[in-house]
Amino acid sequence: YFPKLIEALPGPGKWMETFKQLMAFPLLLTVVWLLNILGKSTGLSTVIWILVGLIILAIGLWVYGKYSSQLSLSLKHKVFSYSALLICFLIFFKLSHQHIESNDSPKAAAQFPKEIHGIKYQPFDPIIALNYVKNGKNVFIDYTAVWWAICQTNEQFVLHTEEVSNKFKELGIVTMVADWSNKDNWILGDFLFEIGQSSIPSYPIILGSKNGEIHFLPNQLSPPIPPSVAKNDFITTLEKLINPTR
Repeated sequence: YFPKLIEALPGPGKWMETFKQLMAFPLLLTVVWLLNILGKSTGLSTVIWILVGLIILAIGLWVYGKYSSQLSLSLKHKVFSYSALLICFLIFFKLSHQHIESNDSPKAAAQFPKEIHGIKYQPFDPIIALNYVKNGKNVFIDYTAVWWAICQTNEQFVLHTEEVSNKFKELGIVTMVADWSNKDNWILGDFLFEIGQSSIPSYPIILGSKNGEIHFLPNQLSPPIPPSVAKNDFITTLEKLINPTR
């Protein structure tokens, strides 16, 4: 208990109303961030329909605010305002649910490889991965999802950096990405559980040079751990697995 801190707080006043209004802007930025994640997960058309739904919801809130004033004693106005809000909310819910459930565009996009610093990340397929392993190749798998901030942070600060990409290239490692943004993808889920993991991010590496041994690289790569420390730890572990005598 720190009574001196309470004394330092400003007294009630008009600033509280201004502060409340200012806090709306971080909430709006949060909506933008969530829509960005939704767009990556389900496609642009879903985001557009969500925005349409939000505008309809905003109309309902506007009607509610205009006609449900405590100063108004008109029952007709109150019924109208509550009905408008309820109808707009139901329309918003229907549009959002329908388009989130039905959109399949990311599944098609996930079939294409992506290249980062000269390293090609192939979409993960267990059969293709095991064929690489049978041919003596070492296969690294990035189990990730666009909606999970830790996965995205790990990629930005470590996995997709030039230093780590160069190390993958130097060691001749095949890189694959298992994008689990759509958790209905039971193939990715089953393989993850099969190798003893139940959550993401997860970074298994299957060593074709050691008869298919499976090891796991560090996944605690995000701040507050400094990026340079996380990169060095990841690269060191990778080198020890591939060249233990080094």
